[in-house]
Amino acid sequence: MPSTNEEGHVGHLVATLTAALEAVLPEAVRAAAGQAGPKLTISSRINGNPEEKSTGADLALVVNVDVRGALEIEFAEAVQVKKTARLHDDYDRDQWTIKNKQLQDLLDCSPTAVYWLLANDGNVLVVPAKLLAAVAAGRGKQDQQTFQVGYAAMRHAAIDLAQFFVDLLVGGWLGSDRPAVLNYAKGTGTPESPYAVITVRVTVGGG
Repeated sequence: MPSTNEEGHVGHLVATLTAALEAVLPEAVRAAAGQAGPKLTISSRINGNPEEKSTGADLALVVNVDVRGALEIEFAEAVQVKKTARLHDDYDRDQWTIKNKQLQDLLDCSPTAVYWLLANDGNVLVVPAKLLAAVAAGRGKQDQQTFQVGYAAMRHAAIDLAQFFVDLLVGGWLGSDRPAVLNYAKGTGTPESPYAVITVRVTVGGG
């Protein structure tokens, strides 16, 4: 489970993201999808009894898209949030500690799962979990409990949160519509659930 300190980071991030998404997503989705007037409903919740032993997910994103007469889909994505070790250790640059079992469990939940790496300057680097698994394998670290990655190794592959949400909401690049992933993200039909959930509903057309 996340430590109390990590829970605080995730809870604050969810609140900040929810407010930011409500402000910027309509325009971002409209520009990316070429559609006028998408209706977005964004909600979030913090689960009272976080359970991440089996999936390693701090956060789940549930997306429901309904383009009237064109497409309808619901999918979810799993996110692990890591704060930089620079916040409490003497590092010149951002570094993040990745737990191998947590990483592999996250990928078992969703092959397109991502890590949100919180940098010391307040930025968030979004990187695919499978990239971190590849780094562990390339360095021969996959059998260790943890390994570290630095900013220099991640900066070229990372995208920011704004681009991540466009990729998530437009085009179906990320996420899974598997019932097991959706049930986990929603906390239905399973005793486990992520610490926090953000739900985004996008409707285009209709009344």
